[in-house]
Amino acid sequence: MADYVYVAVTNIPSDYHAADLRDHFSALVESKSFLCFHYRHRPEKSSASGTEDSMSSTERLNVNCKKTKRCCVVKVAKAKVQNMLQYNETNWTGADGEISEVLCNVSAISLATQESITGILKFVS
Repeated sequence: MADYVYVAVTNIPSDYHAADLRDHFSALVESKSFLCFHYRHRPEKSSASGTEDSMSSTERLNVNCKKTKRCCVVKVAKAKVQNMLQYNETNWTGADGEISEVLCNVSAISLATQESITGILKFVS
């Protein structure tokens, strides 16, 4: 059995960088809880609101760029995953110490096992 868990970190403010994430999760960084935390500024997928229908494409792009949140997947030591999950729905704190109104979202990811994939393939074929 694996000694790690994959965790999704979502709702990251678009202006945050790796330094902001290191500061926010500093206790976990210092305790070497992360086996892999590679932040690539990936945008989250979200549904468009109806009010944007009347905007020009340039206006829509400007609004979406400001509103877009980022996400990443991290690999956490299994023994530390509960510590990581405690950050769920807490306010983001940046490297400058400023507390954001935006809430950090953290959730464990369940990966499919080889047995479940084989079972699905047998069912489909």
